[in-house]
Amino acid sequence: MSLLKLLFGRRRPEPDGSSPATAIPVASIPEEYLWVAERYPDFTIQGQQLANLGGKRFDILVLESPDGRTHWVYFEIRFELGHGLPDV
Repeated sequence: MSLLKLLFGRRRPEPDGSSPATAIPVASIPEEYLWVAERYPDFTIQGQQLANLGGKRFDILVLESPDGRTHWVYFEIRFELGHGLPDV
């Protein structure tokens, strides 16, 4: 084991949103939708779920691919709920 790995431990996986451990940190709801639109332009958002896991808050978007497969994207909520909401 290298000295750096021993001192600093394993690196956290790069955030790709595929699980709570790799959730995308966001500061607003529009930021979530922009992230999805850039990476999954042909997918449609089918649902949304809020979750509290391990003391962290997550917004989970349920996407559907053009061929009908379901995909979940986890976002770590780093804003107060009620803030970052668009005006209606």
